[in-house]
Amino acid sequence: MGYKRKFSLNIERFQEEEESKNSVTSTIFTPTRSKHFRRQLSEQIYKESQLTNHFDDEQKSLLLIDGFEKFPYKIADISLAKSGRTVLSVDEHEIPGVMLLRKIYGPEQPLKGVRLARCLHLTAQTGVMIETFIRLDNVAAALVKAGVPIYAWKGETEEEKLWCIEQTIYFPDGQPLNAILDDGCNLTRVTHEKYPHLTSMIHGISEETTAGITKLRKLLKNDELKIPFINVNDSVTKSKFDNNYGCGESLIDGIKRATDVMIGGKIVVVIGYGKIGKGCAKALSGYGARVIITEIDPICALQAVMDGYEVTTMTEACRYLSSGRAVILPADGRVVNLSCAHGNPSFVMSNSFSNQILAQIELYERKGQYSIEIHTLPKNLDEKVALVHLDYLGV
Repeated sequence: MGYKRKFSLNIERFQEEEESKNSVTSTIFTPTRSKHFRRQLSEQIYKESQLTNHFDDEQKSLLLIDGFEKFPYKIADISLAKSGRTVLSVDEHEIPGVMLLRKIYGPEQPLKGVRLARCLHLTAQTGVMIETFIRLDNVAAALVKAGVPIYAWKGETEEEKLWCIEQTIYFPDGQPLNAILDDGCNLTRVTHEKYPHLTSMIHGISEETTAGITKLRKLLKNDELKIPFINVNDSVTKSKFDNNYGCGESLIDGIKRATDVMIGGKIVVVIGYGKIGKGCAKALSGYGARVIITEIDPICALQAVMDGYEVTTMTEACRYLSSGRAVILPADGRVVNLSCAHGNPSFVMSNSFSNQILAQIELYERKGQYSIEIHTLPKNLDEKVALVHLDYLGV
């Protein structure tokens, strides 16, 4: 039975089984206790997350694979595993799509034997997705305890990030990766540039970011791409939800945590009015900001005007401050919603990660059948991912 048919599994029956199975656990998420529970959880995580950059003896014991130095794992603090497991348990209630896929495919394990290397921001949401396949330090610790080799810690330098990426090339048994789940084309780029002899063994890539797809298209145009890939970013349930609603909420969260500034009444310039720009502009407007849009695409610029925003050029928007005021640059100019907050909300990431899982299953079940070009998931899967999340919301 193909995965498309299996995804049509009766959602109501699945929910009944889960409610029966988790009848005790679910009581802590009732409206009367949710706020108190989450406050206690936040306090617990804060107390247990004072990191020391300590690496234990197990992490210091290198594996040598064909001259390649490899750690079994490298994270900030393995003692954070308990709080990380708590975070993952809470997040599972906000990721209905991923949990449904775990229920459907868990017994069969369609990706059994796949050496899937993943390069993505390590958050609670990605932690749940990783466990379904098998940059919070406590999440990393929890996954290591569960047997997943993790190379991630908060505050990595560019050099450390590259080192972590290279650690995913070979698995502990000495075998190289044969599938890639990427976020930003980072692992794909390293594989093509430094390990080109391995590309013929990799049956596919799934990529979920606009930046990553842009880089893949460039590789494809220059005839440098050697592995077929599925463009998860342009799935409707990813681009119109993760990019729009998710980025809008998490941007506000990151700014508030980093600066605690009042957004209402401020003049805010949003550079670009694509899917992410639209979501960010809407969220900022909702907080009372006076939003100005800069956009080089005339169609997107016209959309911004029709949505009621002032549109101008970057030259006009970026004026020098003669008053002597300083500019606050959160996270040194890096991704603010991940550096200063916890990234996009779990519920909206459930859409994206459901598509990632389906893409990996598709690539493996049909390995050798995909040509080296841009592929997307069929619309009917997009609709079914949306249906699962509508059902979760009681619609």
